[in-house]
Amino acid sequence: MTVGFLRSLDVSALFRHRFDTFSTHIIPEATGMKRIATALATALSLAFTPLAAKDYQKGLDAYAAGDYARALQEWTPLAEAGNVDAQYNLGYMYEAGQGGLQDDAEAVRWYRLASDQGNARAQTNLGSTKGKNRGGGAGIRPT
Repeated sequence: MTVGFLRSLDVSALFRHRFDTFSTHIIPEATGMKRIATALATALSLAFTPLAAKDYQKGLDAYAAGDYARALQEWTPLAEAGNVDAQYNLGYMYEAGQGGLQDDAEAVRWYRLASDQGNARAQTNLGSTKGKNRGGGAGIRPT
C-alpha cells in the first residue's frame, strides 16, 4: 500500500464509558523511519492509556473499601500527569481529611487543577472550600 492510499488512521477506543477517537495523519513526505516512528508513538500512546485506567480503578476500589492511603497512592501519579478525575478526587480527600491530615490548601490546589480542565464538581467544591472553614468533606464525593 502506498502513502497515497493511506492519508490518516483513525482509532476509536472506549475510555470510562465513552468512545474517543485518535487520528494519526501520514504526510506524503514522511518515509521509512518517520512513518515507523509515528506508528510506534501512536501504538504506545494507545497501549498505556488502559494502564492508567486500571490504576484509576484500583484507586476507586481502594477508596470504596475505605483504604484511603492506597487510593491516594494510586491517584497521585495520575493527578500529577493531568488526569482530571484523579485531581478532583484528591481535592475531595484532602478536603475531608481522608488518607492523612485534612489540608484545605492542598484541596484547593487539586480542585483548581481539575476546575481549570472544566470539571464542574471541582468548580462547585472549589467555591465551597474557599468560602467555609474546615468542612470535613461537605463537597461532592468522588466517583
